[in-house]
Amino acid sequence: MFYYHDTAENHRRLAAGICRCQSEEQDRVVNLRALVLDDRLRSVHSPAELLDAPVVNGNDDQLEKPYRFIFAVSQNFEIRIALDHLRAVDNAVKHETLFHNANVLAAGEIYFEEGVVIDINDRSGSYRTLGMLNTPDFARAVLTAFRQNGIPMSESLEGFLEDQVP
Repeated sequence: MFYYHDTAENHRRLAAGICRCQSEEQDRVVNLRALVLDDRLRSVHSPAELLDAPVVNGNDDQLEKPYRFIFAVSQNFEIRIALDHLRAVDNAVKHETLFHNANVLAAGEIYFEEGVVIDINDRSGSYRTLGMLNTPDFARAVLTAFRQNGIPMSESLEGFLEDQVP
């Protein structure tokens, strides 16, 4: 379980007048399951288009922030995503926005190709998940959430996640 509410980071941000738990951009947070149609993930704006947000040359550092999607998995295995925003932007949507500061089982960035999840990582400064992708609890949470919600994932990602779970 990963916590944000009542953490030192949360208190530091609140003292600085920064709270991302609610955002005027909240309508951009999407339940990933809602995008599944015919065993593929569809664009939020056009169900005729497949969701596509790939890793570039295996290095997502080449992507501009507004084109990165973030995800979090709730304690009930719901998966929410949103376009990542720069912290300096007013009303930025960040990981803590996805579930309003609630505890989560996993959080990071997520990549899609032709309507299929092709990769994830564990980059979340809010939930401090960096380095947790290879742990059984993190991998199990993501794998369970994807399977329970019918989220299409690549064979390589599914195999990687299964390898992390004893």
